[in-house]
Amino acid sequence: MKKDRKGAERFKRTYLISITMIRFTIPQQLPEEMVVPSVSIMRKKIVIVKNDQYQPISDGEKPLAPEEIVEDLLKRFSRVHILDLLGIQRDAPQWDVIKNLCEVGPIWADVGAATSDSVIDVIMAGAEAAVLSLKFLESLDEVASALELTDNVVVQIDLEERILGPDKLKRFRGMKELIQELSILGVKRIIIYDHKNKPDGSLPPTTPKDVELYWAAKTLKEGEEALNAGYSGTIVSLGHLLGGEG
Repeated sequence: MKKDRKGAERFKRTYLISITMIRFTIPQQLPEEMVVPSVSIMRKKIVIVKNDQYQPISDGEKPLAPEEIVEDLLKRFSRVHILDLLGIQRDAPQWDVIKNLCEVGPIWADVGAATSDSVIDVIMAGAEAAVLSLKFLESLDEVASALELTDNVVVQIDLEERILGPDKLKRFRGMKELIQELSILGVKRIIIYDHKNKPDGSLPPTTPKDVELYWAAKTLKEGEEALNAGYSGTIVSLGHLLGGEG
């Protein structure tokens, strides 16, 4: 009986390690070259949602180093999307972690940037691109200012029944018009995160050809739907890739 218990513990530990080392399969409808895995960092650890709480990814005994997880992801995917939860929620970016991860490979970093200066801080940290979310901005002038300094900007549009952002966004009749305006400003990559709805299949056909449109998927199924609808790619959380909540 004791031997069986040890065997079970060994199996459990191996299972945890195999999960955290990203040895998973994803649906064929989600080609790896079109998936950007998204990982969240909090207090210098990569966390996923379990039972509605953030929990660090571990090998069963201790949290795994963020660099280890990102390195493993980059063996399969072209780049990794980073959500700095402290930067977004408390305006306290974890620059040491961001810099270390950017040394591993191509990173799109979202630290809650709201000005052109904060975008440059992200680029100086080594990121391939800085994510600039419209919901944090005072106006689209910040997008224009950022693009004057660097082309390495990914603009995120958040929706929750309406487009989230400054009051000046209300002048746009809808997403198509807003995307057209961002294209005129010089934006080449846009992430759409609709907090409630599924991918809008009418957007990709009307998006300028030089703009890449990414759908932030709330489920793997939604990621498939986005690619089928013609989106350039889909952002999928590490938690969902591992079969969890996000």
